[in-house]
Amino acid sequence: DRLEQANGTMWSVETTANTFLGPPLAGLLIALALPLPFAVDGVTFALAAILVARISLPRSDPKPSAPMLPAIREGFGWLWSHTLFRRLALCLGLMNMLHMMTLAVLVLYAQEVMGLSAGQYGLLLTGGAAGAILGGVLAPKLIARAGSGAALQSALAIFAVSPLIFVFVPVPWIVWLALMVEAYAAMQWNIVTVSLRQRAIPDTILGRVNSVYRFFGWGMMPLGSILGGALVALTADWLTRDTALRLPFLVMALAYAALFVASRFWFRNDQLARADSP
Repeated sequence: DRLEQANGTMWSVETTANTFLGPPLAGLLIALALPLPFAVDGVTFALAAILVARISLPRSDPKPSAPMLPAIREGFGWLWSHTLFRRLALCLGLMNMLHMMTLAVLVLYAQEVMGLSAGQYGLLLTGGAAGAILGGVLAPKLIARAGSGAALQSALAIFAVSPLIFVFVPVPWIVWLALMVEAYAAMQWNIVTVSLRQRAIPDTILGRVNSVYRFFGWGMMPLGSILGGALVALTADWLTRDTALRLPFLVMALAYAALFVASRFWFRNDQLARADSP
C-alpha cells in the first residue's frame, strides 16, 4: 500500500547519486580535455564491475527457464491483451522518442542559442536532476491525493507546456527551471506506471511483460535521436539555424498536447483503479 512512496524514495536516492554530480563534473572534465570524460567513464565502469563481483547472493535451487521466443510471446500476449497497459507501452514509446528528439539537439541549442560553455551546459542539466529528486519525494503524495489517472494527465500537460520555454524563452535560468519541472513530471509518470505494473502483472511473468514493455520504451529512442538531428538538418537551409534548433521542441509540445487530450479518455482515475490490483 506504500509502493509509490517506496519507488519514489529509491529513485530519489538513485538520481542524487547518478545525475546530480555527473553533469557538472562532465562539463568540468570536457573543459579540461575532451577525451577525459570517456576515460573516467571507463575507469568507473571497471570499478563498478569489481564491486558487483564482490556481491554475494543467497543460493537458490535453479529453476528451468522457458525458451526465449515462447517467453517473449507470452509477455507480449499479456501486455497486448490489456488495453490500459498496451496504451501505456505505446505512449511510453512515443514519449521517449520525443524526449530523445530534443535531447539529441539540446547541446547545440545550449551552445548556439543560449551561448553556454561546456561547464555551463553541465550545470544546466542539473535542473533535470533536481526535478527528479523533487518528483521522487513529492509525487507519491500528489498521486495519493489526486489519483493515478490525474497524475498521468498532469504529467502529460507539463510535457506539453515545458518545451515551449525552449522555443520562446531561451534564458538559461528559465530553461533550467523548465528542465526541472519536466524531470519532476517524468518521475511522477514513472512512479505511477511502474507501481501499476508491479501490482497488476503476475509475479511469474513480471520479467517477461516488463521486457516487452521496455522494448516499446527503449526501442523508439534511437529513432527519436535520428528524427531530432534530421529535423534540424533539413530545415536549417530554409529557416535560420536558430529557428531550426528550436523546431524539435515545438514538435514535442504539439505531440504532447495531443497525448494530453487522449489521456483524458485513456487514463482516468477509475480505469487505473481497476488495474491497480492483480
